[in-house]
Amino acid sequence: MGEYKKTLLTRIYVMAFSGFAILVGYILKMSGMVGAGDRNIFSEFHQGFQFGLIVLVEIIFIYFTTRYAKILRKPEELKKLYYAENDERMRMIREKSGGYIIFICAIAILITAIVAGYFNELVFWTLVGCSLFLFITRKVLLLYYSQKL
Repeated sequence: MGEYKKTLLTRIYVMAFSGFAILVGYILKMSGMVGAGDRNIFSEFHQGFQFGLIVLVEIIFIYFTTRYAKILRKPEELKKLYYAENDERMRMIREKSGGYIIFICAIAILITAIVAGYFNELVFWTLVGCSLFLFITRKVLLLYYSQKL
């Protein structure tokens, strides 16, 4: 269990740092300290969508950070999560459907889309579409293999 606690702590630190970096970057961008001089370079829809993605990523990070922090305080919950993550059937389903790497890549592409959106709107929409495709593909594969296996 000690090794699993370290894994959860690493997850908490990575999500907290990433969330903080995204928040600082957004605040700097909105204050005008960083970025292009013309703020009206993209449509309001694009800017709103981008802000929504930032809020979504922050909510996901906050949710998982608080969830893992609560679980670390309760040994019985820690065991439950450990067994749920290391269940052989679910592990096989995750491996067949691309594992966590597809989810991590989709999140990384989504964060990259947020950053790239400040420079090029076409790249922003392309990366959002790619991320959406990865999320949908992973979910479909998870559903398929959970029925098949």
